[in-house]
Parts: sequence; C-alpha cells; structure tokens
Amino acid sequence: MESSPIKELEGGSSLVQEMDTCSPSSPSSANLAMSRISSWVVKEDDALADNNTEMAVELVDLSTAGKGFGLVASRAIGKDQVVFTEKAPVPTTVPMPSRDYTSSSGFFTNARYCQNCYASMEPASACFDSVQSLPLNHLWPVPEYNATFQNILENASAQVPCLEEEQDTNNMDADTTATATINSKSILKDQHGRLICTQCKSLFCCSDCHRSFSSHILPDCCLYQKLPETILDVVVQHNTQRRNQISKNIPDDSCLADHWETLVATRIFCAHLTHLRRQQPTNPKEQDGEEEARLLSHAMQDMCGTASTDLQKLNVGLSKEIHTGLFGATTTINTVEPFYHALCQALALTVQEQQVLSLSLFERLVIVCSRNTLHVKTASPFTLYEERIKQQASSPEELKATRKNIAIAIGKSAAVVGPIVTDPNEFGTLQCCAVLPLFSRLNHACDPNLQVADRVVVMENENRVLRLAVDLVATKDIQPGEELSICYLSSQAAALEEPFRNRRLQSRYLFTCRCHKCAQEQQEQYDQAKK
Repeated sequence: MESSPIKELEGGSSLVQEMDTCSPSSPSSANLAMSRISSWVVKEDDALADNNTEMAVELVDLSTAGKGFGLVASRAIGKDQVVFTEKAPVPTTVPMPSRDYTSSSGFFTNARYCQNCYASMEPASACFDSVQSLPLNHLWPVPEYNATFQNILENASAQVPCLEEEQDTNNMDADTTATATINSKSILKDQHGRLICTQCKSLFCCSDCHRSFSSHILPDCCLYQKLPETILDVVVQHNTQRRNQISKNIPDDSCLADHWETLVATRIFCAHLTHLRRQQPTNPKEQDGEEEARLLSHAMQDMCGTASTDLQKLNVGLSKEIHTGLFGATTTINTVEPFYHALCQALALTVQEQQVLSLSLFERLVIVCSRNTLHVKTASPFTLYEERIKQQASSPEELKATRKNIAIAIGKSAAVVGPIVTDPNEFGTLQCCAVLPLFSRLNHACDPNLQVADRVVVMENENRVLRLAVDLVATKDIQPGEELSICYLSSQAAALEEPFRNRRLQSRYLFTCRCHKCAQEQQEQYDQAKK
C-alpha cells in the first residue's frame, strides 16, 4: 500500500498533522510503524498477554513489487492457525446507519448498544415475548433495565429530576443513583454499573467505557449524538439544491448510509479535537486517552489514500460543479468541504483550531477511511447466553433439554414479535465499520492466504473496557518471508472472472490486481484468443 509520512504543522500538535505523499519509508521506519500499530494486536496464545510476545507478522517495504508497505510472515504459519487478532481502536469504529435513518430517529439503529465499545445492551425482554419462559434467563448477559432507565429509553419527553452528585435517588428507583465518579449531572448509573445520559439517551456498559468515550472521542456525549444529524442535514440540503437546479422530479435519495466513510472520519476528527483541547491532561484516564490518540495518528500515517483526487475516483463526498473556463464551461468534482464546515460549527472550532484541524486533514481522513475500512459485526447477547448454557449443563442430556425449551421460547416469541428472533444469533448484533491499523496493511490477492474468520470481543487487562476485534486465520501453509494477503472483494465478486474482479477493484480501491491467479487467468484468456 502507498506510504505517506506525517509532517508536523508549525504551531500545532504532534498528533494532528498533515500527510504528504512521498516514497516508501526505510526499513527502520517500517519497524517504527510496526511498533506503533502493535498496540492493537492481541497476542496469539493469550488475549491478555504482554507486548513482548513474538508476532507472526512483519511490516516491510514492498515498493520493488509496486505495492508500498505490506505484511510478511516472520516465521512459518500452519493452515487454520490464527495469525493475529487485532482490536478495533475506539476512535475508528462506528455503527453502520440504517438506510431509513432520519434526523428525528435519533439513533443509527433500533438496537441498544454501548456508545463506546458497541457491546449489545439488549435485555432478554427485547427479544422474547416472555422472559419467564426463557430457560435460565438469569444467564442472559444483559440484565433487564429498571423503571427509571426504561422510562428514559422509551419516553422521548420523559421528565427526569435534576440530580445532585452523590444524591441518593431512591424516590425514582432504588437501584439508580448519580455518582460523583461521573462528572456529569445528566448521567445516571444503575445497580449493574450501566450508565445512561438523561438528555441524549446514550448508553454505556460501564464507567470505564464512559470515561474512555470522554477521553478518546468527546467529553460531551450529547454533542456527539448530534453530529450524524449534522452530516445528514448537509446531505439533505445539498440534494435539495441539486433538485432545484436540475429537476424537481429527481427523487430525494438523502441517506446517511451512503456517507459511512464520513461518519468514521468524523469520529477520528473528534478524537483529534479532544486531544488538541487537552494538551496538559491532569486526569490519569485522560492521559490514557492522549496516548491512544497519539498512537492512532502514527498508526494511520502509512495507510493508502493520500491524493485529494481520490475523492473523485472513489465518488466520495458531495458532487459540486465548478467553472473551468470561458463560455460557461463547468466540470463536476467531489468535495467534503460542506461536511467540514458544518462540523466546525457544531463543534465550535476556533480559528486557531481550524488551522490545525484543517480541511485537508479531514479530506485525508475521509479518503483513508474509504479505502481502509473493514465491516464487522458485534456479538449477539444470545450467543453469549448460549455459551453460558453450555458451561452450566451437567450432562449432554440436560443441554439438549434446555436447548429444546429455548427453541420453544423462540417459537412463541416469533409469533408475537415477528421473525427477527427466528435467527437468535443475529439478535442485538450491530454492523460496524472500523479502521484497523495492522489489518489495513494487508495487500489484496484474489487467492489469498489469510481470511477474516471470526469476530470477537476482547476484555482489557486492568479495566472493563471492551474492544471489537477480528481474527486473521491462515487458509494455507505459509513460509517465513511470504507476503500475507486477504481478498478485498465479497465472496460473490471474488467468484467472478478476472476482468470483472479487476473492474470492481479499480472502482473501489483504485488498483489493478496482478496476483498469481489473475496472471494465470489472463494467460488462459490470451491462449484461448489465439486458437
């Protein structure tokens, strides 16, 4: 992939930097980049192992093969072996909005999830018509909400009393309190340690996740919740203007799901802004956020996606007509400038902050997110519930009987709440898009030696913060020094013949594949044409 070192802005922060294109870095630079991105890698044998465990991959310069940076095996890897598991950084992961998301809907999806780690926060009552009919329902990983939380979640106009910090709120609910450890009077905590914002209804699975969000993303969850609406308003206004200029018969296709790369870039942009405004943190938790933000900025520096012309090639952002010369000649370009200015206004950026967090930086973030994002899915509460059922069962017969009763409960609920529960392992899952620093260094091959085989949630060592993560598994035996690759295409597109595969790759990733499989098919096509 193309390499692009970071240049520090004069008078700015070492984190927030402009990125220029240049030749691939030296081996020492590759080693430095590898040390920066290894922070998100879970070591093979132990999810909580220290960073001294030897990794099976190495970041190298592949410019002689026309690829820039890439990953190679540092030792022999056997088929079906997990090569590495990478955690998704908090600032680079966002849920995919549903296509019917509107400014009034409030959330990307109907699912309830932690705003920081995106773990599902759906209780059993949201899946089953009768929780009592669910066998061993106490093993469901998400407890039921108390009356206060339920009232806030269900009633948009719920009036929640103003709480003083450390005030006991038994008059509302015996299991709901406001705590001094949370520096916001709008945040309530229940008996299970879950938090909710009474104003924007943001949920956090624990205090650590709330602190992580405040230090990594934005201190104000209410402000962050308004940003998707801000982006959608820009899209609606842009499309309205184009319909008025071209034809009012053009349907309104304003959809936030079509601008997912801008949503990811916005979250990273917020992380940069939070760092910039906390140059001298005093809270140790804030210091942790500073370090993660710094590492993230360094880790993204060599990702492909540097040229501003990539917006046009990828058809990302909003279309804009500009005059190119005399006689009214115009051309259409793509831009993210309206998004940038709207975000600057919503986040109240000063002139000095805009000099550091510039339009070109935001443009670069959007392009990087467009070309390096992986779509992942969070775990279902039902999957965790089923795992606990297996652990509790004293015999295969007991497990079989329990599963039969679960199937009966699912069948009864399906008749009441609809077919969503007929595939319970999908219930409460969240489709997310994430930029993973190490994963993004994997180059493409139509016949790859790695595949994304699993999606897991990793528990951090000293706190309760959860991280979405992916497993990379070898599809064949790999020798030391052999380049590691994945297939960028979907399974349907990967099954197409070479010309059609490369057409997809060129339009989506701006390159033509020259892997062994493509070369072999091209030779076969040439030989066939000569007959």
